[in-house]
Amino acid sequence: LSTIDTRTGNSLIYQAANCASGGACSVGDLAPGGGRVFYVSATPMVSIGGISGGGIYLATAPNLIGLRTWCSSTSIGASALSTTVGAGAFNTSILTSNCSLSSNAGRSVSEIYDINGYDDWFLPTTEELALIKSQLVDTSRQSISGELWSSSTNGITDARSYSMSTGTVSTTSFSLAVTTEKNVM
Repeated sequence: LSTIDTRTGNSLIYQAANCASGGACSVGDLAPGGGRVFYVSATPMVSIGGISGGGIYLATAPNLIGLRTWCSSTSIGASALSTTVGAGAFNTSILTSNCSLSSNAGRSVSEIYDINGYDDWFLPTTEELALIKSQLVDTSRQSISGELWSSSTNGITDARSYSMSTGTVSTTSFSLAVTTEKNVM
């Protein structure tokens, strides 16, 4: 954009903010929190109190948090947690209210992780992890390896994880997920 300053006659050039500075985002852009955008929604996603303020794009964290157990409880309630894109924040809210240890995957992401002034991180669903792989890892926009916990479940008895190298979903029974450590983003 450019315009003429009517007082001085000088041409002024305005540059739109990029994604990292709060401007419009596209898949692959560096996001304000330091990670990469992997999904852009046509409409705002649901805000989840204490987890996410909503928005129109999903972005990765800039790096892995490290190894964590999935949950300290062998029961997270009576219903399965969704695998769909956009459900990660809701799933994480269920995990934070049912998993008592702050070192568990969902709690550590939403309650402890604060980077670049952003603290609204959540554990992605398996479909969100698949998008991260296809949109960022497979296109060499971000390097992420290993098996990562998701916020998704297989029914009410198994936690799901996702392999960034093979693109496969694995299940781990809740009774084993209380001691099994996998990466968390």
